[in-house]
Amino acid sequence: MRRTTLAIALMLAPALVAAQQTSSLDPAKDRPFVKGEFSAETRARLEAMFWKAEQKDLPTEPMQDRVSEGEAKGAAEGRIVAVAAEVMSQLELAQSALVRAGREPSGEATARGASVIARGATEVELEAFAREAPSERSLVVAFEVLSDLMARGIPVGNALAQVGSRLEARASDAQLRAFGLELGGQAQAGAGLGLGLGETGASVTGVVNSTLGIGLGRRP
Repeated sequence: MRRTTLAIALMLAPALVAAQQTSSLDPAKDRPFVKGEFSAETRARLEAMFWKAEQKDLPTEPMQDRVSEGEAKGAAEGRIVAVAAEVMSQLELAQSALVRAGREPSGEATARGASVIARGATEVELEAFAREAPSERSLVVAFEVLSDLMARGIPVGNALAQVGSRLEARASDAQLRAFGLELGGQAQAGAGLGLGLGETGASVTGVVNSTLGIGLGRRP
């Protein structure tokens, strides 16, 4: 009987080991994030970065967008990796700021918040803005408007104050977007005429162009 039991155990051992190995594999980690034409080293660095971001519950779409953009522009692989790392850092800062403000950040809110940070806001400023906004209010549209205003040349402090005051006044998302378009138009007009913005009290000398943040050099 003992010999029979031992024989069965020896027969099943390889199958059990294989099952354990299979269960230890994480399907998400085996899923490739990067689809472009990169060297093996660059692909490995990017994949590791994306995997780390996913484990931290960070949205990976902004990183993927920058990688695709860099590749489309013929950027050097090292620069593409650097840009992806910069975006990941901004996502981490935005997520951390929202959590400290008492919020449960969605992927979209984190991505929009990272965009605000990329435009010049600090983690502390983003946290204060989120903390002072109505707790039940989604900040996705507010961050969207903030990012657009900063891109049009509105100084960070003024943009935060303007949008924040309208959140406190319970402006709807549609009203926020309309306000953003109006104030953004004033910023562009002021930039073109070399005039101040009146309501914001800011002097605009130019409009911020949409770039990759830290710039992408072309491949040699």
